[in-house]
Amino acid sequence: MDNRRARTKQRIFNAYRSLLIEVGYENIAIEDILEKAPCARSTFYSHFRSADDILIEFCDRQFDHIFASEHEKEIDHDYSPYNGTFAPNQDMAHIFYHAQADQSLLRNVFNSPGSNIISKRIRERLTPFFDKLSRTEEYSIESVPPRIISIMMTESFVALIRHWLDMGCISKPEHVAHFFIKTFRSVN
Repeated sequence: MDNRRARTKQRIFNAYRSLLIEVGYENIAIEDILEKAPCARSTFYSHFRSADDILIEFCDRQFDHIFASEHEKEIDHDYSPYNGTFAPNQDMAHIFYHAQADQSLLRNVFNSPGSNIISKRIRERLTPFFDKLSRTEEYSIESVPPRIISIMMTESFVALIRHWLDMGCISKPEHVAHFFIKTFRSVN
């Protein structure tokens, strides 16, 4: 993608994010995005099929960053020491840091008809992570298939994100990740 197209796509993305916070998911029309971006309708549709595609890309961008093999220090957290390693505790805390940074946006989406879209995408992105985790010695449970463990972990994690956001992110991301880990480790 050339720089001009990338900048236009980013403007559309930023306009949508801003509108999610300002007016909420159910009140966003394509016209609003076009006005705020600003861009032509044909330009919008050359990047996205619908406004929901932007929501899916938002989710994908976050998880691409979180599950990347290389990290740089960020303002409120630094996971660069774990580059190239499978560090589930840090990955989970990293998810909570980004959920906290976007809590207004996520609360608006989770409490709207868009909840199904983003919850489904979060599940899709978390499933491979929890599939891998469920096959480790620490998280495997005798006579329980790893896929069942993975499903339980994925569903519980999505519910925990929603609950934590609804409660105003009152615990530190590391603590919430630790609570989750302790819950599933104690099952053994």
